[in-house]
Amino acid sequence: MWTIKSDERLELYDEEEDEVIAILLWDERFLNWKLYYRYTGGSGYAYLDSMEGFGKLDIEPVEMAAVETIIDYCKEKANLWEGRAEDMEAML
Repeated sequence: MWTIKSDERLELYDEEEDEVIAILLWDERFLNWKLYYRYTGGSGYAYLDSMEGFGKLDIEPVEMAAVETIIDYCKEKANLWEGRAEDMEAML
């Protein structure tokens, strides 16, 4: 569930894990939202993407687009690791 922390910060909170997993920050310089995603097993956040085409008040659409971006990112990483696992199995 996204929580509005301020007019320039939204947080995606995972109730099951009891932690913030993503942050959207409004970038006043570039007039777009920046998406940050929590490191796996870490305590920090990595820049994931600029959410282009959304204004500062486009809260619901940017939230939905951010979730889609996170899903695509996770699928990409899963495919990458699956490929590496197959490569390692082939070496055995």
